[in-house]
Amino acid sequence: MNQIIDFTQDTSYDIVVNRNRTLKAVLHCQYLSGSTYVDFNFDEYDTVLMHVKQKPDSDNVLLALSSINNTLVMLPDGRLSFDVDNTTMNLRAGEYVYDIYLYSTDYAKRAFMSGKFIVNSTVTN
Repeated sequence: MNQIIDFTQDTSYDIVVNRNRTLKAVLHCQYLSGSTYVDFNFDEYDTVLMHVKQKPDSDNVLLALSSINNTLVMLPDGRLSFDVDNTTMNLRAGEYVYDIYLYSTDYAKRAFMSGKFIVNSTVTN
């Protein structure tokens, strides 16, 4: 998951992970300003929160990642780091949905990213 994604507005991006595997990945978040890509600045935000659910209208959160428990961390230069151990990644193989929101004491909650959260089966030898 090391690629540049345009974050001018809330963006839709599918995330594909492997079941029962440690997730260590970094997204490089940028937006287009004129003809130049600029790193997204997380400095204005205190907390980032991601919820994975079976369906968009479900109240049942299957996986929660956040800056509070250091599983999702806002880094300098527009980087968003995922650091989730294999035990936490114990979701059944299938297709889910997720939302990521940014929070600040000065601004309203900001929808940042959403999409499908696809969990692939894993095979061990």
